[in-house]
Amino acid sequence: IVRVNPQELEGMTYADDRQFRRLFLIEHSKGLFCCRLRSIGRGLLVPISNQLSFAQVELEVPGQVRVLGALDLEIRSLFQPEQPEVPPDLARYWRPQDLPQTRRLGDLLRTTRSSRNMSLRDVEAQTRRIADLMSDSRYIVSSSGLSDCELTSVPPRDFHKGIAVSLAYGVEFRKFLDASGISLESAGKEPMPDHFASRVHDPSLPNDETNASHGSDTGFLQELLVLCGDIPFFLRDSIKYITALPEASLDSWFWIGRETTPLYPYLANGLLVAVNRRKKRPIHFASRPAWQQPVYLVAKRDGTYMCACCGVENESLVVHPYATQFYRSERIRYHQDAEIIGQVVAVVRRLP
Repeated sequence: IVRVNPQELEGMTYADDRQFRRLFLIEHSKGLFCCRLRSIGRGLLVPISNQLSFAQVELEVPGQVRVLGALDLEIRSLFQPEQPEVPPDLARYWRPQDLPQTRRLGDLLRTTRSSRNMSLRDVEAQTRRIADLMSDSRYIVSSSGLSDCELTSVPPRDFHKGIAVSLAYGVEFRKFLDASGISLESAGKEPMPDHFASRVHDPSLPNDETNASHGSDTGFLQELLVLCGDIPFFLRDSIKYITALPEASLDSWFWIGRETTPLYPYLANGLLVAVNRRKKRPIHFASRPAWQQPVYLVAKRDGTYMCACCGVENESLVVHPYATQFYRSERIRYHQDAEIIGQVVAVVRRLP
């Protein structure tokens, strides 16, 4: 899961012949992709990958490609790393097509569904999943109703079905409303009635003036909010799928935001790691690459912690650094000078 910041694009020009080091989210005729970019001048961009064999295709800005934002935060699962694959149609050279400049609702839904390789029955199945999660059958949209939306560009009349269509297609709700001809700027001007929002002030709660007099707290959580920004609401129920922890709690998370020399590449610029405390047996696979090695949180006798790949050899805990700089493999007396807290199953980190 990555976060895209469109404000990072302010002031960027693509006229120079240079390579951008940031990761970007772009949209072209084959869908949405995260990649690095190289500008070759004359308003042409080439998506590039340092490790995967994607075909290098020149795309015109903004006719054939849209740069939606720069990636600045990532949540990566380390429990079951997957080998990335290049789709066959993206490994060979393909002819870029122009992106539609003005999108009606039907065009937006049809293009999005095609880029995700979904049928109308697949989208209907997604709406049924949403209805099951919400325990409300009003979120179900039939395949015939979806077909009508794509053909006539008329959104569903029921608000619940509109939410379901936006989620099932994977379209941002603001874009769904804009394509439907609904402007959020002109909506919601009337005040909420008093019987919907309690306006009675509780004297036991501090008011704004009291808070201002005491000043603002700058503790750990405040620092974390400054670094991460607003937390997406969907993460509330997604943590157990990302971490494979059925009951993830605050005790499962550790702060690594001040680690400047990580011993594992995916921990670079890390903020938080999730730890499975039940996996305390360190295993190091000699024949696997770094990205497939399990990572463990180690507590030392001197009270310090470290995250690293390690294994047990002759009753000693051997730390295997996978860092860009040179580090000697450290040998620590197991159960005497170090203990395994658990296996690192997920990391939250900033993207440079």
